[in-house]
Amino acid sequence: MKEILEALRPIITAGLPEIKGVHILADADILPPAVRFPCVGLKDGESSYSEGMAETEDEKGSILIYVYQQILKQEASVMGDGTQRGILELIITLRLLLNFNHLGGLVHHAYCPETFASETMFAGENVFVQRKGIRYIYEIDPEATL
Repeated sequence: MKEILEALRPIITAGLPEIKGVHILADADILPPAVRFPCVGLKDGESSYSEGMAETEDEKGSILIYVYQQILKQEASVMGDGTQRGILELIITLRLLLNFNHLGGLVHHAYCPETFASETMFAGENVFVQRKGIRYIYEIDPEATL
């Protein structure tokens, strides 16, 4: 999981140039201090394992990926306003960027099957943020040849 979290950061940074930072999160409700918006947060998800061939282990897991946008104008954080994209558009781009992305051979299958509803959260000192996320599902098969 650690390698996958590390591999996602440069892919997201390159594919979404307006993102001001990609952060590994301990909790999706707590943003790092002095964060700039829009930003992306990566949160480890569940993992399951199954026995593979020749005493190997297959892994299937998930990473929760959130886009955070500061609310300056009520609808702009969700819909965009012509000067910046809203979280709906950013999530679509993020999902397209990561679907079937094998992270340079690190995983043999990857897909984002789920998008979460957007939510408003308080980020401190009169800062309100709109958040929307996706679930990135990956499979690692030690027998796979990429």
